[in-house]
Amino acid sequence: NCPAGVDVQSYIALISMGMYKEAIKLVKKNNPLPLSISRVCVRDCEAACRRNYVDEPVAVNALKRFIADYDFSDKWIPEIKEKKNKKVAIIGGGPAGLSCAYYLTIEGYSVTIFEKLPKLGGMLRYGIPEYRLPKQVLDSEIKWILDLGVEVKTGIELGTDFSILELLITGYDSVFLGVGAHKAAKLGLDGEDRICGIFRGIDFLREIHSSYIPTLKGRIIVVGGGNTALDAARTALRCGADNVKIVYRRSLNEMPASMEEVLAAQKEGIEILFLTNPKSIIAEDNKLKAIECLKMELVEGKPGERPRPVPIPGSEFRIECDYL
Repeated sequence: NCPAGVDVQSYIALISMGMYKEAIKLVKKNNPLPLSISRVCVRDCEAACRRNYVDEPVAVNALKRFIADYDFSDKWIPEIKEKKNKKVAIIGGGPAGLSCAYYLTIEGYSVTIFEKLPKLGGMLRYGIPEYRLPKQVLDSEIKWILDLGVEVKTGIELGTDFSILELLITGYDSVFLGVGAHKAAKLGLDGEDRICGIFRGIDFLREIHSSYIPTLKGRIIVVGGGNTALDAARTALRCGADNVKIVYRRSLNEMPASMEEVLAAQKEGIEILFLTNPKSIIAEDNKLKAIECLKMELVEGKPGERPRPVPIPGSEFRIECDYL
C-alpha cells in the first residue's frame, strides 16, 4: 500500500538480518528521500499491514526511519552509469524534481534543476514545519543527490526568466515539469482578501520558512481539518500566539489530518471546535475582530462519501480573534 511502491516486505527482511545498507539501497530504488519522508509519511503501509488482524501493524515507518538515520552519517552512494551525452532540464526543485534528477543522473544523463524559490525542497521545505522535518535533515538529503553531479539554478522562474523553447534551443534534449501546487484555498467569505490579520494556510507556512517570520500575539483561529490546518495551528503557537483554536465543519471521525497530529495539537493546548463553520468575518477599520460561525450537523452522504455537513438554522455564534 506504499504510494511510492517501495518493497516494504523485502527491506524489513533485510533489516531483520542486519543488512542495513542493502535495505536502504532497496528503499532508494523507489524513494530517494527516505530521511525526510520517514519523518512526515502518513504510513499507508501500516494501515494495510495484515498484522492489524492480530494486534497492531508492524512499525514499518519507524524501521524505514531507522535505516535512513543509520545511513545519515555514512551514506550509500549509487553506481552511476556511463554518460549518455544527453541534457535534461528539470523545472521545480521539490520532491518530484529532486527524484527525477536522482534517477536521471544515475542513468547517465546530465541534469539541471531550475527552481524559482531561494532553496530546493518544495513543500518539504516550505510547507512542512521545522518541528516535523528539521531543515538540516532535508539539506543533508538534498546535498546527497546534488553531489552525484546535479547542477542547480535557484531564483529563476519559468515564464518570467526563461521559456521551455529557450531551454530546447540552448541544448537541452528534454524538459521535466514539476512546478508543484502551492495554492491555498479560500474561505469564500466577504473581506478575506482585504482585511488585515488573515493568512492562507500554505502561504503562511511558506512565509515562515522563507523571509517573513511573524510574531503572533493574541488569539488565532485556524479553519480546516487537514494536515495543513494542524501545521498552521501548531506553528502559530510557536510564533507566540496566546490562544489557538481550530474550527472544523465535520467531526473528529471525518478529519483528514493524521490522528497523531490531532492528538499532538490537543496536547499542546489547541482547542478544536468540531461541527463548526465560519459564516462571516467581523472587522473594524479593516482590522480583524472576530468571525461569526454556525453549528453544523452531519447528514448521510452519497455511497463512499463522507457525511455532509449542513448548517443548523439560528445557531450563529461569535468567536473573538486577532488572526485568522
